[in-house]
Amino acid sequence: MKKDIFIGTAAVVISCLGLGVNLNSCRRIERIEEERENKTKVYEDFQQNVDFPLPLNDDETIQIDSHLGYQLDNVVYRIDDGLYIKFVNNTDVVAAVREFGEPIQPQEEVQDGVFLPYQHILIVPENNYDAFNNPQEYDGYESNGFDHVVDGVLSYYTIYTNTETVKCTNYTVEDGKTKSLEFGTLVEKAKVLRKEQ
Repeated sequence: MKKDIFIGTAAVVISCLGLGVNLNSCRRIERIEEERENKTKVYEDFQQNVDFPLPLNDDETIQIDSHLGYQLDNVVYRIDDGLYIKFVNNTDVVAAVREFGEPIQPQEEVQDGVFLPYQHILIVPENNYDAFNNPQEYDGYESNGFDHVVDGVLSYYTIYTNTETVKCTNYTVEDGKTKSLEFGTLVEKAKVLRKEQ
């Protein structure tokens, strides 16, 4: 298999040079060929972006599914497709192009309504511009506002992401994912006891 990839890559490089294509373009073609062969690759932290369609509810708070090893980066609007959440990997992952992958390092397992940092994402509709401009603060969460126009009606939203480990008391587990529409409370980090010398 490796021999086939090497031969294929060498053929691409030789043909690129024979056609007078510059070396950077040739390397890009080589990388694309390698990705096609391997299907997945290792992305170092903050090197992979994945877009996820954003379903909105004008009246109720919704939770967006999160993925271990990724955090919310931005909300983007595409003229053809509407709103998307852009995720970025915050640790090294093995993933296919434009798909969520798996962290290389094992991740801490949690249960009982606990969300690791960047795993609890809530979108809250705001009643007016003032609430949008001055969103409510919650310990352990960061907020970002965005607006959206549907049929000429401008709506405001605040998206909250936990930056600390939090625990929610009211939660359910669906398809192995913890769901909660309430804001969690900070989970204290275990205190390290030091012996006096």
